[in-house]
Amino acid sequence: MRKLKAHALFFTLIISLIIAMTCSAVIMLAYYHRSRVLQDRLQKRLCLNAESAIRLALATDQENGVIDLYNEERDSVLIKRMPWGIFDVVSVDAFSQHHHFSKAVQYGFPPKSSDKTALYLADLNRPLSLCGKTTIKGDCYLPKAGAKRAYIEGKSYVGKQLLYGKQQDSKPELPPLNKTWLSSIKDGLNGNFPFPTKPFNLDAEEENTKFSQSFLDTTCLINGISEIADSISGNFIVHSSRPVFIDKQASLEHLIVFAPGIIVEDGFKGNLQLFATDSILIGKDVLLEYPSVAGLLKTTTTETQPFIRLGENSQLQGIAFTQQDAYDRMRTKLSIGSKAIVHGQVYTDGFLELKGSVYGKVECAKFTLRTPSSIYENHLLDAVIDQSKRSSKFVGSSLMASEQHKEIVQWLP
Repeated sequence: MRKLKAHALFFTLIISLIIAMTCSAVIMLAYYHRSRVLQDRLQKRLCLNAESAIRLALATDQENGVIDLYNEERDSVLIKRMPWGIFDVVSVDAFSQHHHFSKAVQYGFPPKSSDKTALYLADLNRPLSLCGKTTIKGDCYLPKAGAKRAYIEGKSYVGKQLLYGKQQDSKPELPPLNKTWLSSIKDGLNGNFPFPTKPFNLDAEEENTKFSQSFLDTTCLINGISEIADSISGNFIVHSSRPVFIDKQASLEHLIVFAPGIIVEDGFKGNLQLFATDSILIGKDVLLEYPSVAGLLKTTTTETQPFIRLGENSQLQGIAFTQQDAYDRMRTKLSIGSKAIVHGQVYTDGFLELKGSVYGKVECAKFTLRTPSSIYENHLLDAVIDQSKRSSKFVGSSLMASEQHKEIVQWLP
């Protein structure tokens, strides 16, 4: 009997231990599950708060800083804005104690929904002459002399009608660009930025390395380089006092380049904003994906003609513009080569040579056309300007006339 009692006590202890361990495991599992549920709920709440903060930033001019979304002292978000080329970036950080959820977007301003303009040509007392297979679809603002058929280089105008849209009189001056944005671009060309930056030395890094920087972190500033052949994505700015060459092997996203001159090699593909004071030469078969920008600012008198040139069979999805503060005989020139296409907007208060197509809106002071035999003013030969082919999802910049409400251009890393 004593042996049976001892065994019973032993079995009782083992069973008690098993029950205790099982109960502890069940309690720990319940605690873990509850913690996980609470954490998931908090993360979802922070995600919703971040999205709400972005909508608030797009709907208002909310200044940088921490705000309480619902005045309940538990939904705090930090909002930061900064100019990014001719667009804006807003980043938000929703937080609760040590938990965070962050997002960043690039935003702009869509063209006015009522604006169906394909062409605005300044009235400099010269008519617009159309030749060959030129097509202009959309409303047009033209000189009082209007549009006419012409015959050059063995080609006469073959269209059934001159313009496929309403015609109105233009003024001697183009609609002005936004001075605030022009000032911001000039500051960038001078190496001055209204937000914190930190130096980044490409030469000190290993070759063939992929560089990335989140827009939630400090902007990396690459100074003084003359060639870009790396993979660079995110919150980077290149500033150089020398011309910059962009190799076709480079993989670039979101990058901004400020330099006197910029050359993009034939065959390059990427998404970036280019700003120069002397020239931007975009080679053949290049694809600058939306929302890319090529902008040239002439701030002083020059002995050579500042220009942007988009090579044959290339595409720029975004905005191309030139602007000059100093007026002399060397006015800026924007050239769009044969079979080249701009999807978006083109603006130049100098000369525009259009041998390709613009799917969107063109604003220029004067057209020029160079052929093997002569140079013609306000002539278009086999060119296309078609406002109807611009994407309905296109979002531009308040650099140009636009709606007042903001829309997201793209989500950023």
